[in-house]
Amino acid sequence: MACRTELVGREKQQLLCWKSALNDGVIVIPHYFLENRPTKLLQQQYGRAFDQLEQLPFYATMKFDFLPPGLFSRLQLRVFRIGKPCVFWKHGIVFEALNELAYLEEDSSAHQLRIASMPQSGLQWYSSSLLSNHRTNTTTRANRSSPLMRLVELELQNIVAGWFSVQMTVDYNATAPVDADSSSSDEETPTETTKKRNELSVRTT
Repeated sequence: MACRTELVGREKQQLLCWKSALNDGVIVIPHYFLENRPTKLLQQQYGRAFDQLEQLPFYATMKFDFLPPGLFSRLQLRVFRIGKPCVFWKHGIVFEALNELAYLEEDSSAHQLRIASMPQSGLQWYSSSLLSNHRTNTTTRANRSSPLMRLVELELQNIVAGWFSVQMTVDYNATAPVDADSSSSDEETPTETTKKRNELSVRTT
């Protein structure tokens, strides 16, 4: 693997592989990543947090008229540079950056990428059993973007502009089917809990 990086120019080398900045000899090439999603590993590390991406605080789809081979692997390498990769496979990656934990995956059959993220402080809540009982009414959210997701979108736009002639549509208002009684759920979200704590703190000072 290391030999191939010496045979290509610097620019192409950056697109094909990523070299660790720790000088530990680690070279990452997405072509050799595992093919299938490591479901058991994800559940061990993050519980049920990524079972329903649409239910996370920040969610978006990035749709294309055609999803070129190699586009997602290029995006993965950029993610390695802007954040801390945690779990990755050929068609997806979980990473940390800007105090967020994000899940990014490729859905080639639907010609789209999906990305979801949450504040790192909210992982325990979203990985608990509450997720199976709570349905967020996403139609009430005007914009479900975050600084990290915007950064990923910018990196993807740069890749598309420089290498592929395809149309990309980003939807930060993507919604998922919700239960009929979802709006009346008694479960509190992390945001609601934090808001109540702040209100209590003001009253007691």
